[in-house]
Amino acid sequence: RDHNFKYTADNKKCHFAEFIGNISNHEADREKAFISGIGYLLHNYSLKTKGQAVIGYDEQIVDLLNPMGGTGKGIIMQSIAQLREVVKVDGKKFDENDKFCFQEVSESTQMVFFDDVKPSLGFDRFNSILTDGMNVEAKNKPSRFIPPERSPKFYITSNSIIEGEGTTRERRQFILEFSSFYSSFVKKRLEPIKTVHGCTFFDRDDWDESEWNMFFSFMLDCTQSFMKNSLQYYTHRNLGQNIFRQSTNDDFCQWATDRKFELDIEYKTLSEYNDFKIINSDILMPTFSKWLSKYATSLNWEIEKGRSNNLAKFKFRAKKEEPVA
Repeated sequence: RDHNFKYTADNKKCHFAEFIGNISNHEADREKAFISGIGYLLHNYSLKTKGQAVIGYDEQIVDLLNPMGGTGKGIIMQSIAQLREVVKVDGKKFDENDKFCFQEVSESTQMVFFDDVKPSLGFDRFNSILTDGMNVEAKNKPSRFIPPERSPKFYITSNSIIEGEGTTRERRQFILEFSSFYSSFVKKRLEPIKTVHGCTFFDRDDWDESEWNMFFSFMLDCTQSFMKNSLQYYTHRNLGQNIFRQSTNDDFCQWATDRKFELDIEYKTLSEYNDFKIINSDILMPTFSKWLSKYATSLNWEIEKGRSNNLAKFKFRAKKEEPVA
């Protein structure tokens, strides 16, 4: 999309730059990650060997059955839409197995926004698109193929963690955690953006020429930052814990946290299982053992399971660093 604007070097004073600071909790490494992610979504060029989907999660998942959201994930989409052609998809209704699921995408689409997808989303479909390009089929129309270097960028948001494991998935996902800054206003039944910023974002009446100039300048700087530094990764704050909680249950999550397991100490599996059964007697031993492994993964640990003196035992170890290729 074309806009007339005057570049403003001092653009960090704009409302959107302040918004980025708030959703990243003003943590320098996380803020750089958000800036690079925006730059990546704005940039048209795609390299199939490095194609990634940007995933937006809430840093804190308060209630797995009734997640609140309201952290600002949709604002990122709105910011990109000021400069790029965006197709919005209702994530709750999206069926990756439907051959017409991308029928609204055209050769001119530059970003597809999947709003609040289900945790059961089959991300493997996205892996193949990011690598091999996408076939677009629409009802009563011939199919079209968009090669990976011209495929739109994907921005996916969810109030729960998308299920699935594997290095391929990890390599294809650039994950950003949104702080709870704005959702705290939602809990008070206040409109977050208006309450904090005193205006409606991207509104021609609320933003004057100076604000628009600073916004466009900030977005240009995001793109230049990505081109110069690529995607900037950071240590996720709560992702591991949220995956752990979502893939087990609240009782086990609380028990394991309170248990305060330590590295390189041998524990008797049955003894620990019996201790957990005091809290929840419905979980069977195989599930308990599987969840111990998930607990280790959430802390970036490894678990070593074995038997001695005919007793099942386990031990947590620090994860070995993989050699850099």
